[in-house]
Amino acid sequence: MPRYLYLAIDAEGIGHSGELEAGASDQVAAELEAKGLRLESVRLADSRDQSRGHARLSERDLSDFTWQVAGLNQAGSALHSGLRALGAELAPGPLRQVLVEIAGQLELGRSLQEAVEAQGNRFPAHLNGLVLAGIKTGKLGEVLEEFARYHHDSVDLRRKLWLSMAYPIVLLLTLGALFLFVAKFIVKEFAAIFKDFGVDVPALTRMVISVSAVVADAGWMLLFCVFAALAVYWLWGLSSAGSGWRRGLASYLPMLGPLLRWTSLVEFCHLLGLLLESEIALPTALELTGEGMRDKGIASECRRMRCDVEAGQSLAAAFTHLAQFPRGLARIMQWAEGHHSLPGALHMAANMYEVRARSQATFIGIACTVFSIVFVLLGISVVVTSLFVPLVQLIYKLSG
Repeated sequence: MPRYLYLAIDAEGIGHSGELEAGASDQVAAELEAKGLRLESVRLADSRDQSRGHARLSERDLSDFTWQVAGLNQAGSALHSGLRALGAELAPGPLRQVLVEIAGQLELGRSLQEAVEAQGNRFPAHLNGLVLAGIKTGKLGEVLEEFARYHHDSVDLRRKLWLSMAYPIVLLLTLGALFLFVAKFIVKEFAAIFKDFGVDVPALTRMVISVSAVVADAGWMLLFCVFAALAVYWLWGLSSAGSGWRRGLASYLPMLGPLLRWTSLVEFCHLLGLLLESEIALPTALELTGEGMRDKGIASECRRMRCDVEAGQSLAAAFTHLAQFPRGLARIMQWAEGHHSLPGALHMAANMYEVRARSQATFIGIACTVFSIVFVLLGISVVVTSLFVPLVQLIYKLSG
């Protein structure tokens, strides 16, 4: 009979964990309920397949987890009780389940590394490496705090970009809805008036009437198709393949491409520097960095650099012939290797690229805002001119 590892809470909110033999997980829940316990999670004790099937934590949950573990470790609190208490304060969700499960693993005598590894693909591989390095060096709190800070800066940079683009996006969507209303209820009436009075309308007016007729016939189906396409695009982007495809496509856009490049370089330099600071060997650090990158191009280059470094090349030499990295980074690494300060040089380069990324994000926000305002004004001018010039001619003809 299989053995199940369970996590449960009693009536007073105290956590309990252990193992039970049962034919199925439902029997575990029934046995615990008979003891006055409420089941929180259950999985096979001799298999990690169930946890492997879970999706990764969101970036926000991952950042919250590292901040919490770092804070508890630096405060000297018992990690298992602290995590369980934090989990009890959260609303039901993936992060709460992870905290409760890791607390249960720690209460069973497992190490933090084993507890994190038991979560399978919920955590990225580089976080497992940082946890192991932090435990070995005795600086787990400091390592995770640094990781959380760099991770938060990366998330904040992407949030700034979306906030700067929120206004032009909303403005263009509002213009689209307004044009749909005008096409359906106003242009149609003007077209009927011009037809009844036999007005010879100019080419611009005929174009506006034709486009409005197409939009009016499509009606709300057009909006439905737009939102359906956006939903499919978003759902596809949730998968790792979709995320890589979407990021690869966006990298070719004129203004967004450089921003994504600088952002990826910030993530790469900070993560590799932190792994090296944690006394992880350079080939392993390159491999973990590649696994932690969302940019598939840089992830591939990390694997190539690892092979080059294992073959005896220096990191600076490995950078030289890679298209994903600027030439200046190779020169910085060459200087750093001569002064034995690779981690510091990587963090310095990351800060430099972050300044460029923030400047690019600000520029994109301003450019998109200006473009959207000009586009709105131009659209309004075209519609008003195309409708009112023939109307003025009609009034002048009737009055004369």
